[in-house]
Amino acid sequence: MFDLSNVVKGEYTDAMNENLWFKTTSVKKVVILSILTCGLYQVVWFYNYWKTLEIKFGYKLSPFWRALFGGITCFWLFPILEKYVDAFKQKTFSGITYAILYLLLNFIYGLNGVLCLIGFLQLVIIADIQNRINEINAQYYPMAENNKWSVANTLWSLPFGILISLFILGIIIEISHIL
Repeated sequence: MFDLSNVVKGEYTDAMNENLWFKTTSVKKVVILSILTCGLYQVVWFYNYWKTLEIKFGYKLSPFWRALFGGITCFWLFPILEKYVDAFKQKTFSGITYAILYLLLNFIYGLNGVLCLIGFLQLVIIADIQNRINEINAQYYPMAENNKWSVANTLWSLPFGILISLFILGIIIEISHIL
């Protein structure tokens, strides 16, 4: 199979490589939920990756705290995912570059006004990583769990969808006052 020794921690054998996958999640789901929840879904996305690293790859960490501080812990997560993608001889990315961009865009997202819309570009980084994981799963791990859209996704994204609609309305009103 593939040499994932630079990704896993602990005593793993090649026979276990068949279980060393991350969930397949539709890129559309990641983007839609990130927008509807004003970026809160990205905490869930980080949590899922950290939890998988803990359970399947032998990392000793706290997924909750690492997910909560994703803007900082991406400096550890993205390079791990870069090594994972590289192990499958797939077109890879620079984990550190992605982490720097993610942190910068996360900071911009926290600013008030129209500039925060630029911060939403951090979605591109998350979507690109998820797309690469999905491609690996499609080719090598068709049995990987598929994290499909659920009723819970709809229920907890509705209030945030209303908030983002009000936010966009506020921006339109602010721009119309300027013009």
